[in-house]
Order: sequence, then C-alpha cells, then structure tokens
Amino acid sequence: FRRWLSTQVGKDVIVVPGNHDQRWRGNRLGFLGDNKSAVADLAWQRAVADDDLMCSFLCLDSSRDGSSARGKLSQAQLDDVANELCAREPAAKSYRRVAVLHHHPRSYSQHEDLLVQPLVEGGLLDQESLLGLVDAERFLAWCSRLEISVVLHGHKHLQRLRPGRASEPAIVGCGTSLGAENKPLS
Repeated sequence: FRRWLSTQVGKDVIVVPGNHDQRWRGNRLGFLGDNKSAVADLAWQRAVADDDLMCSFLCLDSSRDGSSARGKLSQAQLDDVANELCAREPAAKSYRRVAVLHHHPRSYSQHEDLLVQPLVEGGLLDQESLLGLVDAERFLAWCSRLEISVVLHGHKHLQRLRPGRASEPAIVGCGTSLGAENKPLS
C-alpha cells in the first residue's frame, strides 16, 4: 500500500504509527499488549524535507511508549529527531517546520478549537487520562525551541484546528482518512 501510494503522489509518504498499530486493541499495560510486528517493516524517517512544499516534517512515534491508549515521547526520541533535522536542514533553513505524531498534545476544547463537527459531551472525549500525550508541556516546549509552527496529529478521528499562539504552534487534528468510527473522511 505504501509503495502504491508513493507512486500516486510522486513522493515517498510519511507513515506515523498509532496506538492501534502497535498495541493489542490499541491498549497496553506495562509490556502486556505490545504488538510492534505491524510496524516493524516500515521505513522510518525522523526528518523529511519537502522542497516543493518548502516544509520540514519532524516525524515522531508517540505510540512507541505510554500505557493504556496514551502516547509518550522520550527525551531521547526528541533529541534524535532534532539532531536529524539539524543534520539535514542546511539547505532548508527557511522551510516551515511541522511536527507529525499520532497523539494530541492538547485536549480538545469547544472554546479554543475550530471544529468541523461538534464535540459530544461525555464518552471518550472526557477520558484524557487514558488518551492524551504524556508530558505534553515538554513536547510543546521542544516545538517552541525548534520553531515548529504546526503540529499534525490523529488519534481521536476528529478534525480540529487550534490556532497557534506566540509560544505554541498551531495544532491540527487530521481526523480520519479511512472513516473510522463512521466519522467524516478528512
């Protein structure tokens, strides 16, 4: 599929694994639930510069660590991605920097986000302690230091835009490309 998709768009695609790609039914408790065989063969790139878009994409695997359905980014992973960006970027210093990960670094908010569909009160959206990104403040500070202007994420299958602030990048929830949970395609 990845090879076919790359031929359709004329470029290698960026694959960002999610918790359902690496965990039994999307969840893990300690080492119980690990299932990394689904992503073992993926060619992983930490930093991808696109000269046509004039963007540098910083690819993070937030599903590698964390428990339940939560995501986590180790400091070592953040350092590796930053180092690869610095090694690759001399020709792309002026490119917009975009961080790509599965888990959302900020909770969804009816007051701060521009949402395509309304949030349903209760249910899974209120279970942030089981779904969000662990230590999101550290990740957003890392984004600020690297002058990342946009964070793209998936996970909740809802489209959202949280406009950036002076010290924080814009956050875009990409929704679902496969219509998961009967959500609109995006």
